Amino acid sequence: MLTARESRTSRTDVISLHAELLGLEELGAAYLASIEFSGLIRESAEQGEVPFRELWMLAGSKDDGAPSWRLARQQALLLGRAVQQGANGTLSALTEPCRLRKVR
Repeated sequence: MLTARESRTSRTDVISLHAELLGLEELGAAYLASIEFSGLIRESAEQGEVPFRELWMLAGSKDDGAPSWRLARQQALLLGRAVQQGANGTLSALTEPCRLRKVR
């Protein structure tokens, strides 16, 4: 059963934003762009800034002259550094940050 939400406005402040085009592919009559967004946001005055990292895939039709882009997929990505579990069961951070790899 769903409960009614309070009638308060929701606000997200974008403190910093970085966008990186990871790839642009032609797929028949369409383009597919993969963009990684990252930065800092604040969702309420009571909470501090929190980092975010997302992958957006945008699809654009070639048939419209100038492509009109639509969101095809959005996915949250892991933040910060990868963590590995050692043989003794302890967790430690890897020295390299998490990176996306293009899969063909």
